[in-house]
Amino acid sequence: MNMSVGAAIAVLAVSLAVVAGSVAAIVSMISSLRKPGDERRRAIVQGASATTLVFAIAILMLASVWKVVCVFALDRSFGGINPISTLAIVTVFYLVQVHRYKKKFGD
Repeated sequence: MNMSVGAAIAVLAVSLAVVAGSVAAIVSMISSLRKPGDERRRAIVQGASATTLVFAIAILMLASVWKVVCVFALDRSFGGINPISTLAIVTVFYLVQVHRYKKKFGD
């Protein structure tokens, strides 16, 4: 599959934007944990982080099971998971969880 230079640049730009957004979300989470004395914010970030960790582990476990099914049961190759799209999905899930926990704890 040949891709034009413009399309390749667009894909690269979108990928870099996703990575930059994900890194920004991670940095904001870490910086919000460092603020002393704000127990409600800490509970929001910790709850969202724990839920997101379980979600990320579930995604990786499902990918592993699908790989086994593809290789052994279906006799075809498995290309693996795309790390950029996985990072984007986990980041969006984290942001949704932060919003949910903010509503729950009233921040």
